[in-house]
Amino acid sequence: MSGNSHVAMSCDEVRKIRMSLISLSNALRHLVRKALERIEADPSQFEELSDVPPRIREAYSGVVLRKVKIECGRHNYRLVFAHWTLADGKEHVDVLYAFRRQAGYPIDWDDVDKVLGR
Repeated sequence: MSGNSHVAMSCDEVRKIRMSLISLSNALRHLVRKALERIEADPSQFEELSDVPPRIREAYSGVVLRKVKIECGRHNYRLVFAHWTLADGKEHVDVLYAFRRQAGYPIDWDDVDKVLGR
């Protein structure tokens, strides 16, 4: 990430997710990089997840979970990220989860909960 943005992103998780996706194709590598740049530029432009279980929504008040679509030919992935504002007014983003898009968006909420820190 550029570091010039007002949005902080946790680099370790981004690096792991990016490495797992970019190994699939050059086109997907480009789309992942562009998606991460768009998140960094304005995370609020992405759709909020509406099906977040109450146990997670309540445990992390002030955190909005959003999704990014990454589609390229036969590749159809989603990134889920947490977005919130820090006390100093800066926005923060943690990319939490990447998965192949399937009917019903089978997000493993237990995994998301673990990454968020509980």
